[in-house]
Amino acid sequence: MRNRGDLEKRHRLGQLAERLRAEIIGGIRERGGSVERSATRGLLIVNQEFTMSLQVVECRPSSRGSYGWRMTTVPPEADIALTVRLDAANNSPLDYYLLPAKAIPVKKLLLKEENGLAIDTFRFDSLEFLLGMGQRTKLMETL
Repeated sequence: MRNRGDLEKRHRLGQLAERLRAEIIGGIRERGGSVERSATRGLLIVNQEFTMSLQVVECRPSSRGSYGWRMTTVPPEADIALTVRLDAANNSPLDYYLLPAKAIPVKKLLLKEENGLAIDTFRFDSLEFLLGMGQRTKLMETL
């Protein structure tokens, strides 16, 4: 049985994930894109073009003074696995990984402070890149 602290932590992480989902949905819609929530697994469907999972991962200090973030399995339907690493206090987002879920199989991936070029290429300090992916631009008619 889980203790009260674990339940409170899960609740807090769930609330943060919902706030981030709302921010993403609002940001893409403000840029002219569309976002739907999948009925299963909580995936976001962006512009009917790609699906995205969202995972908020806690920072876990190691005995050697470094930090780690453990991802869990991404739903197979997801094209992009948005992973939000929390800061050392586990209160707010530290950064964001937009991992191509089909190219980088995520089964309990352990993110470190530095992950090498193959993973850190997909690291962003904000959600702006993701929101831009959902942006729609009207093409001007040429004469």
